[in-house]
Amino acid sequence: MCCAPSAEEPPIGTWLSFGSKSPISSVFVFQSDGTFILGAAGLGPWSMTGRYVIDGKENPRHIDFTKISDPELKGKTLQGIYNIDATGLLRIEWSDNPSNRVSAFTDNAMVLRKSTAEEIARALCTPPATTSIQPEAHKWAFVRPGMSEADVSKLLGVPIEKSQPPEKEQRDPTTKYGYWWRYGKIYFLSTSMPCDYEFLVNFTDGKVDNIYDPFDHHMSLDGLPTVPKQIVPAEGTLFSHYPRFVDARWMPSSGDYPITYEVEAEDQFAISGKWNQEFKSTSEIPYLVFTHIGDNSGRWRVRAKNARGASEWSEWRGFSFSTK
Repeated sequence: MCCAPSAEEPPIGTWLSFGSKSPISSVFVFQSDGTFILGAAGLGPWSMTGRYVIDGKENPRHIDFTKISDPELKGKTLQGIYNIDATGLLRIEWSDNPSNRVSAFTDNAMVLRKSTAEEIARALCTPPATTSIQPEAHKWAFVRPGMSEADVSKLLGVPIEKSQPPEKEQRDPTTKYGYWWRYGKIYFLSTSMPCDYEFLVNFTDGKVDNIYDPFDHHMSLDGLPTVPKQIVPAEGTLFSHYPRFVDARWMPSSGDYPITYEVEAEDQFAISGKWNQEFKSTSEIPYLVFTHIGDNSGRWRVRAKNARGASEWSEWRGFSFSTK
């Protein structure tokens, strides 16, 4: 482990969460300009950015989460405090109600330690186990809004799980009640990124109003994996954190499971403009962290493989680093 700063120093560097009640595995990158980047896993792919107070005279120090990609948290203002204790552990707690600050080690608290590149890469690449239960693709494609429960049952059969609306005698006649039937899931069991993708048919008052699956209704009909849909980094992303970790994420591919993913990354020579392969690896989850070589341009792409063959490559996604 690399040396942790003292309680009087700002937490500049990269920190890995551990020892929290929350199942989320998170990487905080605190930068010298008073901003931070948080990449978190376990609740689906999401991230935060924000600012923190770097004045060592203030203790505990304030931290504000200013840009949040999690749809459930958009529109909310999260504020908190952070502190480095005498053992070098970084403790962060937060709330969407600043007047009701919670104490450490609650559900809204996180404990992190300063970590080396090797430790973080090892933590984020723990081999997972995958569970896949999927509806028949050619039948799932015909589920449409407006269908009745009987229509869906006839087409897909009995769901593996379903929620229940209130009994009729308990319902408010002026209220519409929603509920769902689950017809499958893909679960990646990983200590760094447990992901749970579901196949759901949502009903309102007995009629289908929405259908959800992790493939955005583009399912493989022959078992070959579909092309992975990239999430982050977005095209043209500029990073300034160091070490130069690239957190690459994509939606899972449809097809016969098990599916593995092959990821390639290249860096561009500044003078010649030529691209050179700097990284090639495989992952059993739709997520991989790799280290970029220097302050220059890079790009990455991904494809899926299973026993039937390989998908086409995704498009190249470009990014760059400037850490000076």
